[in-house]
Amino acid sequence: MHRIFLAAMFAFSSALFAQGPQAPQQPQGPPPIAEVKAFLQLSDPQIQQLRDLIGSMADTNRTRNQEIAHKQQQLNDMLQQGSTDANALGRLLIDIQTLRKQAGSTAENFRIQAVALLADAQKTRLKQLEDAAKLAPAIQQAIFLNLLAPPAQPPQGPPAPGGPRPNLFFTQQ
Repeated sequence: MHRIFLAAMFAFSSALFAQGPQAPQQPQGPPPIAEVKAFLQLSDPQIQQLRDLIGSMADTNRTRNQEIAHKQQQLNDMLQQGSTDANALGRLLIDIQTLRKQAGSTAENFRIQAVALLADAQKTRLKQLEDAAKLAPAIQQAIFLNLLAPPAQPPQGPPAPGGPRPNLFFTQQ
């Protein structure tokens, strides 16, 4: 038994050390917006208004998610207690589903408000971004097939030992 434990510990530690150093974590925070700011020629007040909208949307989503969690907990409690009250259980399920559907319409409403902050020339440029976004799957597949070069990535710390490794587990259809 002692030998099995030692063998298991050896295998685990070997696997752990074989992974090599982990990539440094990038600081979390708002994503960079310099490219879209320049492309759409957004002003600083517009950026602030967009950030305020994002904050409002986050608050709305947080409140809705708390409601969903509360109703889900009620549902779980009732089920754990063996409740057979189909009306109450069904009402909770419907309430949860309704709240989840509201998330999509809320996101669309906030997007409409965000676009309304743009001038006509900026909306035209936004349409160009929307059209380009539709090409994203084809671009990713062309990069996978080595038909396009991947976009240059800014350096993110020291290179991994032995250089970059190809992603052999990337699957495409």
